[in-house]
Amino acid sequence: MAETWTPDPEEIAERALTEADDVSWAFREATRLTSELDTALARHLHMKQTDYDAMGYLMSAPAPLGPNELARRLGITPASATELVDRLESAGHVRRERSAVDRRRVELHADADSVGMIIRELQPLFAALDAISADLTAEQRATVIAYLRAVSRATRDYVANEISPRHTTT
Repeated sequence: MAETWTPDPEEIAERALTEADDVSWAFREATRLTSELDTALARHLHMKQTDYDAMGYLMSAPAPLGPNELARRLGITPASATELVDRLESAGHVRRERSAVDRRRVELHADADSVGMIIRELQPLFAALDAISADLTAEQRATVIAYLRAVSRATRDYVANEISPRHTTT
């Protein structure tokens, strides 16, 4: 049986500004809550929000990032990124290494223990999400996975093609 849903005040205010499908509003709520989750985890782990965000980028990047790449992703200056990396390195969360390909390049690597600490904090949430998905049929799971992958692609494209070009400074 479908759960009865009542939008929260934030969603009601946002819905007054634009029209979108209920599925899109549900996704918007999930993204808002993800932001709240990241804030709560940073506080719980005694990390500055930007430090926690930096760890997220370093953990999810397909290849090691350099300090300037990290600065661009975080929207901070290279000088601020240097201070942030110094802080993370002092805390044992990251290490700097020279690139094997280009010795002039410095790569940032998230410490495995720090990554493990963050993932362990997320484990209860993963367990709750797994319990929810366990109630789905194989067909429902396939639909949810396909939808979420498509949403990820659309979001990635929106950030790259819509938001980033409008906010690039010269």
